[in-house]
Amino acid sequence: MSSGFLLIVLTVLDGGNLSAAFVNTDSLAECERRSAIVQSILTESRSPFKQLVCRRSAARFEPFAHGMPADSPRWSYLVEIGAETAVVSDIADCADATSEVEGRFCVTSTQQRVGSAEQ
Repeated sequence: MSSGFLLIVLTVLDGGNLSAAFVNTDSLAECERRSAIVQSILTESRSPFKQLVCRRSAARFEPFAHGMPADSPRWSYLVEIGAETAVVSDIADCADATSEVEGRFCVTSTQQRVGSAEQ
């Protein structure tokens, strides 16, 4: 699968766990434009976020939807953010992951992946 750019938004949940939102874009310019909008919204609402980055990635996700019910299904992912690329892998549970490595985060998301399990 060809890679595009992925906006990765990591926010801090109650209890310190991380939630991720993903936005697929075709270009770095589009990703950075969307990133600036999201950062402005998060800053104004004082929502705690850990990281907001654009990286080349083959990972694809369903479109992000605002206002999901609290009991919506969540999927767990291991997100590895490098200097230029990001790899997102499915993982059974964040309790099974050791994410004590810089640039590596175990997250949950209401967004389901589209395509293969490791990209």
